[in-house]
Amino acid sequence: MTDETYRAMPLSFSSSSGCTEEALRESEENFRTFFEAIDELASVISLDGNILFTNGAFRRKTGYAEDEIVGMSALDLELPENREKGAEVFAAMLRGELKSCSMPMRAKDGSHVLVETRLWFGRWNGAPCVYTLSKDVGPEQEAQQRFEAVFRNNPAMMVLASLPDQRCVDANTTFLRTLGYEKEDVVGKQAREIGLFIDPEQQREIGEMMRNDGRITDYEVHAKDRNGDVFHGLMSADRISIHGRPYLLTVTVDITVRKRAEEALLVAKEQAEWLGRQAEAANRAKSAFIANTSHEIRTPLNGVVGFLDLLARTRLDDVQREYVEGIRASAGSLLDVINDVLDISKIEADKVELRPAPTDIRELAGQAADTVLGTARTKGLHLTVNVAPEVPRALFLDQSRLKQVLINLLGNAVKFTHEGGVSFSIRCEEAEEDRCLLRFSVEDTGIGIRPESMDRLFEPFFQADVSNTRKYGGTGLGLSICSALLQMMGSELKVESVPGEGSRFFFDLRAERVPVSETTEEERTRIVPEEPFLLTTRPTILIIEDEELNRRLLRLLLSKLLDADIVEAEGGEEGVERFRERAPDLIFLDLQMPGRDGHWTARTLRELEGAGVHTPIVAFTADVQPATREACFASGMDDYICKPADLYTLREVLERHLKTKT
Repeated sequence: MTDETYRAMPLSFSSSSGCTEEALRESEENFRTFFEAIDELASVISLDGNILFTNGAFRRKTGYAEDEIVGMSALDLELPENREKGAEVFAAMLRGELKSCSMPMRAKDGSHVLVETRLWFGRWNGAPCVYTLSKDVGPEQEAQQRFEAVFRNNPAMMVLASLPDQRCVDANTTFLRTLGYEKEDVVGKQAREIGLFIDPEQQREIGEMMRNDGRITDYEVHAKDRNGDVFHGLMSADRISIHGRPYLLTVTVDITVRKRAEEALLVAKEQAEWLGRQAEAANRAKSAFIANTSHEIRTPLNGVVGFLDLLARTRLDDVQREYVEGIRASAGSLLDVINDVLDISKIEADKVELRPAPTDIRELAGQAADTVLGTARTKGLHLTVNVAPEVPRALFLDQSRLKQVLINLLGNAVKFTHEGGVSFSIRCEEAEEDRCLLRFSVEDTGIGIRPESMDRLFEPFFQADVSNTRKYGGTGLGLSICSALLQMMGSELKVESVPGEGSRFFFDLRAERVPVSETTEEERTRIVPEEPFLLTTRPTILIIEDEELNRRLLRLLLSKLLDADIVEAEGGEEGVERFRERAPDLIFLDLQMPGRDGHWTARTLRELEGAGVHTPIVAFTADVQPATREACFASGMDDYICKPADLYTLREVLERHLKTKT
């Protein structure tokens, strides 16, 4: 480069400027101070290419000391393979053809640093020179390379668009493959030109969010591919800067499969809800069927059992008494079948409630054994009951349900035993101050149970030998009911058996002791006094029942217990009229009657009562489901007894509601 060429270039300092040598030195010192304070790599190079000065950042990056680098040729910092190219670039920059260049700079240890260099002309020590500022762009390049790798290989759809026109600059492989486009189909175009969005309004919303918030997060979009097929995406977008220019980067996750699964799940849910409603309707129909069946069977059975009970109290010769007992046994068997079906239905519907109360264990054991004693004697079997002395007299238990389990186990033992005997025992396994653990055991010398039948023994309707159904009868529900009831009590029914030798059913039950003062003789007896109630006044009792036979039976049973004025009505509306006429002291009300049913009747009677007046209403029905009992109380009834009723139950009702004096 000639001096004339140099003078033609813009100079920071020249002799024609009138600056003194002192001013030049001061200016150079200022440049030194400035260069040392900046982070960029600064150097001063003579026009023939020798290094005159470098700042600290330059020396740290290249690893040279100041006395090592000053005097070196600038080309010595080029990679050997780039030396010739570096000389050409430097000459082009001196000629003003390039303002900056990016070239790797070789450090002292042989490594290289990618730098972007800018230069301008000036003077150093009075001589013309070139000032350079170099920026380490290695981290930026690495970041750019990482971005490129993430962008190209990302499983999400990514698009880079220019701002503010939002024209596609680049689209990654996933975007092109998912939507079926080639790169030239989308680069330089906006989304509306591609026809990407199904709903133009959605595209407008996206633009509005970018203008207001500057970003989009997890926005669900509905778009279409090149073939017009709909896909669902979850889009996020943000502004980024590349080489100082603003761009919009969008990332969209394809959720088409998930949306289809959600839609399928929604359909399945709707179907499940429909099936649930159908099942609920079927369950209601089942409950209604059971209630109706219970009413239709138990209502006439009420008459059979009741009149047999009355007949048994009359004078009968031996043959007649034998016939009566046979009929009573058959009626009892039929009632057992009905009760089993109703019990398993209540258990399946989770409608069974335990009602613990003070219970005399010895009396309970005796009552359970008494139910099978006659059959055992007829078959010539020995029946033994053994309650260990350490067993507490009274415990808090659900007497009715526990008695049901014991009667079932004893009944099965006697039924399936032809010779030998049945032993029933209760002993105390663990004893504490306020509670104890009892072991109940029923053992027989009967036909036993085959091993292959043991696992299914407690399933509903399962019987170990189908041929036994014809021989011994039964529904196959008894053991299933016993097992379910014991589970509700926190126990488990277990069995040990040897075919041809007998079986042993047993279970453990933990219960709280009852203080002695809380156990009275009255609670331990169910004897019905023969003499009628002694009342201060003769009560009026209204019976509202559509079946004439049931009205007659109830009237006869009541006559055994007290002297009362009995008024009858065949239906709900007639019952309301009799109520107005006679103002009864107690009402027995059937639930299922033609026309107005028992619930309507009870509500109507409550509306007719004056202030301070309350007439006890007792539901008298064959429907024994818990929901029916709750509905009775909700309709305004005071009590609830099931058909067929016995004298003891009726006496309890009268004692509760007529304030009797015995």
